[in-house]
Amino acid sequence: MVLRIMRHLRCRGCKSHHNVGTCLWHVSMPRYQPIENIPEEPSLWYEGVAPQYKIVDEANSEVQQIVEWMKECQSSDIKLSEICIAAPSMNLLKEMQSRLHHDGTDYRVLKGTQKQGCSDGVNLCTFHSLKGLEYRVIILMGVNERNIPSRVTEGHPFYGMDKVAQKEYLSSKRSLLYVAITRARQLVYMVGFGEPSGLLEPSK
Repeated sequence: MVLRIMRHLRCRGCKSHHNVGTCLWHVSMPRYQPIENIPEEPSLWYEGVAPQYKIVDEANSEVQQIVEWMKECQSSDIKLSEICIAAPSMNLLKEMQSRLHHDGTDYRVLKGTQKQGCSDGVNLCTFHSLKGLEYRVIILMGVNERNIPSRVTEGHPFYGMDKVAQKEYLSSKRSLLYVAITRARQLVYMVGFGEPSGLLEPSK
Protein backbone atom coordinates (compact mmCIF):
# COMPACT_ATOMS: atom_id res chain seq x y z
CA MET A 1 0.00 0.00 0.00
CA VAL A 2 1.25 3.52 -0.72
CA LEU A 3 0.83 6.80 1.07
CA ARG A 4 -1.83 9.09 -0.31
CA ILE A 5 -0.92 12.59 0.84
CA MET A 6 -3.87 14.91 1.32
CA ARG A 7 -3.60 18.49 0.11
CA HIS A 8 -3.66 20.91 3.04
CA LEU A 9 -2.94 24.54 3.85
CA ARG A 10 0.65 25.75 4.05
CA CYS A 11 2.36 24.48 7.20
CA ARG A 12 3.38 27.41 9.41
CA GLY A 13 6.27 25.42 10.84
CA CYS A 14 8.27 24.23 7.84
CA LYS A 15 6.60 26.49 5.23
CA SER A 16 5.56 23.70 2.85
CA HIS A 17 2.26 22.25 1.62
CA HIS A 18 1.40 18.94 3.25
CA ASN A 19 -0.52 17.28 6.06
CA VAL A 20 0.75 19.04 9.18
CA GLY A 21 -0.18 15.94 11.14
CA THR A 22 2.76 14.19 9.49
CA CYS A 23 5.26 17.05 9.66
CA LEU A 24 8.62 16.59 11.38
CA TRP A 25 8.43 20.19 12.52
CA HIS A 26 5.59 19.16 14.82
CA VAL A 27 7.66 16.57 16.70
CA SER A 28 7.60 18.68 19.84
CA MET A 29 3.97 19.70 19.51
CA PRO A 30 1.83 17.84 22.10
CA ARG A 31 -1.16 17.18 19.85
CA TYR A 32 0.95 15.25 17.34
CA GLN A 33 2.41 12.12 18.90
CA PRO A 34 4.82 9.79 17.03
CA ILE A 35 3.89 6.14 16.65
CA GLU A 36 7.22 5.17 18.18
CA ASN A 37 8.07 7.44 21.10
CA ILE A 38 11.82 7.76 20.59
CA PRO A 39 12.98 11.14 22.00
CA GLU A 40 16.16 11.65 19.93
CA GLU A 41 15.12 9.74 16.80
CA PRO A 42 11.35 10.18 16.33
CA SER A 43 9.48 8.12 13.78
CA LEU A 44 8.90 9.79 10.42
CA TRP A 45 5.24 8.74 10.48
CA TYR A 46 2.57 10.24 12.73
CA GLU A 47 -0.76 9.51 11.11
CA GLY A 48 -2.08 7.52 8.17
CA VAL A 49 -0.33 4.89 6.05
CA ALA A 50 3.42 5.00 5.40
CA PRO A 51 4.75 5.17 1.82
CA GLN A 52 5.57 1.91 0.09
CA TYR A 53 9.16 0.95 0.84
CA LYS A 54 10.86 -2.03 -0.76
CA ILE A 55 14.32 -3.52 -0.27
CA VAL A 56 15.80 -5.47 -3.19
CA ASP A 57 18.93 -7.54 -3.71
CA GLU A 58 20.97 -5.36 -6.06
CA ALA A 59 21.13 -2.09 -7.99
CA ASN A 60 19.66 -3.60 -11.17
CA SER A 61 16.65 -4.87 -9.20
CA GLU A 62 16.21 -1.40 -7.77
CA VAL A 63 16.01 0.10 -11.26
CA GLN A 64 13.65 -2.67 -12.42
CA GLN A 65 11.32 -1.98 -9.49
CA ILE A 66 11.15 1.67 -10.43
CA VAL A 67 10.34 0.79 -14.03
CA GLU A 68 7.46 -1.39 -12.81
CA TRP A 69 6.11 1.41 -10.63
CA MET A 70 6.29 3.80 -13.57
CA LYS A 71 4.25 1.37 -15.68
CA GLU A 72 1.65 1.11 -12.91
CA CYS A 73 1.40 4.88 -12.80
CA GLN A 74 1.00 5.17 -16.57
CA SER A 75 -1.72 2.52 -16.51
CA SER A 76 -3.54 4.79 -14.05
CA ASP A 77 -3.35 7.72 -16.50
CA ILE A 78 -0.47 9.40 -14.70
CA LYS A 79 1.81 11.19 -17.15
CA LEU A 80 5.59 10.72 -17.07
CA SER A 81 6.01 14.45 -16.46
CA GLU A 82 3.99 14.04 -13.26
CA ILE A 83 6.54 11.56 -11.90
CA CYS A 84 9.85 12.44 -10.29
CA ILE A 85 12.57 9.91 -9.49
CA ALA A 86 15.00 11.21 -6.89
CA ALA A 87 18.14 9.83 -5.23
CA PRO A 88 20.50 11.04 -2.49
CA SER A 89 23.09 11.90 -5.19
CA MET A 90 23.27 12.26 -8.97
CA ASN A 91 25.75 9.37 -9.09
CA LEU A 92 23.04 7.02 -7.81
CA LEU A 93 20.80 8.09 -10.70
CA LYS A 94 23.22 6.95 -13.43
CA GLU A 95 21.86 3.39 -13.65
CA MET A 96 18.30 4.72 -13.82
CA GLN A 97 19.23 7.20 -16.52
CA SER A 98 20.93 4.46 -18.56
CA ARG A 99 17.86 2.25 -18.31
CA LEU A 100 15.52 5.01 -19.42
CA HIS A 101 17.80 5.76 -22.38
CA HIS A 102 17.94 2.06 -23.29
CA ASP A 103 14.14 1.71 -23.11
CA GLY A 104 13.58 4.87 -25.15
CA THR A 105 11.73 6.53 -22.25
CA ASP A 106 11.78 10.33 -22.29
CA TYR A 107 13.30 11.97 -19.22
CA ARG A 108 14.48 15.30 -17.92
CA VAL A 109 17.35 15.92 -15.49
CA LEU A 110 16.90 18.65 -12.90
CA LYS A 111 20.02 20.29 -11.43
CA GLY A 112 19.17 23.31 -9.37
CA THR A 113 17.46 25.77 -11.71
CA GLN A 114 18.70 23.92 -14.81
CA LYS A 115 16.44 21.46 -16.65
CA GLN A 116 17.91 19.27 -19.37
CA GLY A 117 15.94 16.86 -21.51
CA CYS A 118 12.34 16.30 -22.59
CA SER A 119 9.73 18.35 -20.72
CA ASP A 120 7.19 15.54 -21.26
CA GLY A 121 9.46 12.91 -19.74
CA VAL A 122 9.94 11.57 -16.24
CA ASN A 123 11.95 13.89 -13.99
CA LEU A 124 15.28 12.90 -12.41
CA CYS A 125 16.94 14.79 -9.56
CA THR A 126 18.56 14.57 -6.12
CA PHE A 127 16.69 14.84 -2.83
CA HIS A 128 18.16 18.33 -2.42
CA SER A 129 16.86 19.46 -5.81
CA LEU A 130 13.33 18.41 -4.84
CA LYS A 131 13.06 21.26 -2.36
CA GLY A 132 10.34 23.65 -3.46
CA LEU A 133 9.02 21.31 -6.18
CA GLU A 134 5.89 19.18 -6.24
CA TYR A 135 4.90 16.16 -8.33
CA ARG A 136 1.94 13.87 -8.42
CA VAL A 137 4.20 10.87 -7.82
CA ILE A 138 7.56 10.74 -6.07
CA ILE A 139 9.82 7.69 -6.41
CA LEU A 140 12.85 7.71 -4.12
CA MET A 141 15.75 5.37 -4.84
CA GLY A 142 18.91 4.60 -2.88
CA VAL A 143 16.95 4.59 0.37
CA ASN A 144 19.00 2.36 2.65
CA GLU A 145 21.00 2.56 5.88
CA ARG A 146 24.16 3.58 4.05
CA ASN A 147 22.61 6.62 2.35
CA ILE A 148 19.94 7.50 4.95
CA PRO A 149 21.47 6.32 8.25
CA SER A 150 19.44 5.99 11.42
CA ARG A 151 22.38 5.49 13.79
CA VAL A 152 26.06 6.31 14.22
CA THR A 153 28.61 3.74 13.03
CA GLU A 154 32.38 3.54 13.37
CA GLY A 155 33.09 3.97 9.66
CA HIS A 156 32.24 6.50 6.95
CA PRO A 157 30.84 9.15 7.23
CA PHE A 158 30.97 9.31 11.03
CA TYR A 159 34.67 8.62 11.50
CA GLY A 160 36.36 11.75 12.89
CA MET A 161 33.11 13.50 13.81
CA ASP A 162 32.40 14.55 17.39
CA LYS A 163 29.04 13.62 18.95
CA VAL A 164 27.46 16.97 18.08
CA ALA A 165 28.43 16.66 14.41
CA GLN A 166 27.21 13.07 14.33
CA LYS A 167 23.83 14.06 15.72
CA GLU A 168 23.53 16.95 13.26
CA TYR A 169 24.40 14.66 10.36
CA LEU A 170 21.71 12.14 11.32
CA SER A 171 19.18 14.91 11.78
CA SER A 172 19.98 16.41 8.36
CA LYS A 173 19.47 13.05 6.64
CA ARG A 174 16.12 12.48 8.37
CA SER A 175 14.95 15.96 7.43
CA LEU A 176 16.12 15.57 3.82
CA LEU A 177 14.23 12.30 3.46
CA TYR A 178 11.07 13.80 4.86
CA VAL A 179 11.26 16.87 2.62
CA ALA A 180 11.64 14.55 -0.38
CA ILE A 181 8.59 12.54 0.67
CA THR A 182 6.40 15.62 1.14
CA ARG A 183 7.05 16.77 -2.43
CA ALA A 184 4.41 14.25 -3.55
CA ARG A 185 0.82 15.31 -4.12
CA GLN A 186 -0.54 11.77 -4.34
CA LEU A 187 1.80 8.76 -4.27
CA VAL A 188 5.16 7.93 -2.73
CA TYR A 189 7.33 4.91 -3.55
CA MET A 190 10.75 4.18 -2.05
CA VAL A 191 13.30 1.50 -2.89
CA GLY A 192 16.84 0.57 -1.92
CA PHE A 193 19.17 -2.41 -1.80
CA GLY A 194 21.29 -3.68 1.05
CA GLU A 195 20.44 -2.89 4.66
CA PRO A 196 17.09 -1.07 5.05
CA SER A 197 17.21 2.38 6.59
CA GLY A 198 16.35 2.10 10.26
CA LEU A 199 14.06 5.12 9.85
CA LEU A 200 11.66 3.06 7.76
CA GLU A 201 9.92 -0.29 7.86
CA PRO A 202 9.95 -2.14 4.53
CA SER A 203 6.50 -2.90 3.12
CA LYS A 204 5.34 -6.50 3.38
